Amino acid sequence: MTEQIYLKKEVINKKSPHLPTVIELWRRNRATLGFLPKGAFEERAANGEILGAIDSKKGCIGYLLYRCSYDRITIVHLCIDSLYRGKGVAKLLVDYLKERTQEKYTGIGLSCRRDYGLEQMWSSLGFVSQYDEPGRSKDGKLLTFWWFDHGHKNLFSAVHMQKIESKLCVVIDVNIFFDLSTNEYIDSEESKLLLADWLAPELELCITDEIFNHINIISDDSERKRQREFANTFHALRCLSQTLDKLLESLREFLQKKSIFLPELELRHLARGIASDSQVFVTREQRLLDIADEIYEKFS
Repeated sequence: MTEQIYLKKEVINKKSPHLPTVIELWRRNRATLGFLPKGAFEERAANGEILGAIDSKKGCIGYLLYRCSYDRITIVHLCIDSLYRGKGVAKLLVDYLKERTQEKYTGIGLSCRRDYGLEQMWSSLGFVSQYDEPGRSKDGKLLTFWWFDHGHKNLFSAVHMQKIESKLCVVIDVNIFFDLSTNEYIDSEESKLLLADWLAPELELCITDEIFNHINIISDDSERKRQREFANTFHALRCLSQTLDKLLESLREFLQKKSIFLPELELRHLARGIASDSQVFVTREQRLLDIADEIYEKFS
């Protein structure tokens, strides 16, 4: 029987009785978290930049340490006690950080080593992979930079609205994107019809950020880079991150009732498409096409 845990989220300051536990959690996991002097913990605590997950019986079982840089937030550590991993503690802390930084900051970023295999976790928490770069360690292990956008208007918002209003903006699904990215016409001819010259003045092919999480799975570094460059030639539609989680659960439940089970990343891509300003989703997925009217009636 799975043990039920009851957690509360808490800002850990310098006087908090949980600060020594935070430092001890770091010491036990420093092989993956890296070096951070004790003074840095005290400084972050003084700034209110350590969030803790507190169990009423066990005390602090996880923490998130971050820093503020101009208009953005950077996650430095996300550490959960090994006995409590996979129980939603990481989501509790990250959601709390989103809640606290929503109004003032553009978004949240972090760098994570690729060989840690945490891609599924970060994408499930709403983050989008952006690029890779060598780490600072001697062996230069590759890091992926992840970003969660709070969705505030910026200098590009006017350009975004102009695109939406001047053409029919349609979100292409993952399979169509990869069809368009290949030079082979076998099995992709139907998708490539979307690139016809006569459609260009009227149709804007768009993607959602979730495409980049699909690309991130590609193991070959050069191919991953090529696909990212290709994705950047499309207009990426933004969506309100605050509503995405609820929409995702509603969509998952709706499709499961129809006995349709999509891979998680494809489901998230569809959810982001629904949450965007586009009302059209282009797909070859026959299971979705068969219930297209019901999807539109439910999610517009």
